[in-house]
Amino acid sequence: FYSLLEQKEEEGGGENDGMKDGLEEGEQETTSNTTRLDEIAELPGWGPKSSQNLADTIQSVATNGVPLSKFIYSLGIRHVGSHTSKLIASSYGNVTSFLNDLDDANKNYDEKQKDDDDNVENEYVPFVRLVGSAAGKGGGDDSKIESVEGVKGIGPVVISSLLSFSKEDALIKAAKDLANVVRIYDDTTNQKNNSNNP
Repeated sequence: FYSLLEQKEEEGGGENDGMKDGLEEGEQETTSNTTRLDEIAELPGWGPKSSQNLADTIQSVATNGVPLSKFIYSLGIRHVGSHTSKLIASSYGNVTSFLNDLDDANKNYDEKQKDDDDNVENEYVPFVRLVGSAAGKGGGDDSKIESVEGVKGIGPVVISSLLSFSKEDALIKAAKDLANVVRIYDDTTNQKNNSNNP
């Protein structure tokens, strides 16, 4: 929403500049935030309650951070909804491991490799924590990502979506930038549930 407000200020000649110059820092922030909330409340589909809920959520995230599952969900990866993001988070445990695997897939996974059955032993297997350690070993049909079952509930469609996401450098950079400014704590909500699965 900040980009909308910046655009509005650019079009209107920076109507908040005079206000910012004349106020103390604390007063400036409060007045600026109130002005922004009022502007958001005027957007179609928004109102005072919605804009206040947004402000409360922003404050909560700034103060408390978010669990890894919500961070993963917020990335908007196709086919990765709330439940799937919890499964992924429980497999990785922390944001660094998740982002490292995205980087690794970006650098090492070649789309042509999926159809190449001749070089199975040296095949790179993306997201091993999700597809299982048997992926890519032993040859035959069991070596294909599509036929390997790792984390129950994570199948070839989700792996394919993660691979597609990992190939978008701008999205990976945005995810890393977000991880650097938001406190992301380890998600342990599904650790106990997943530890019972073989």
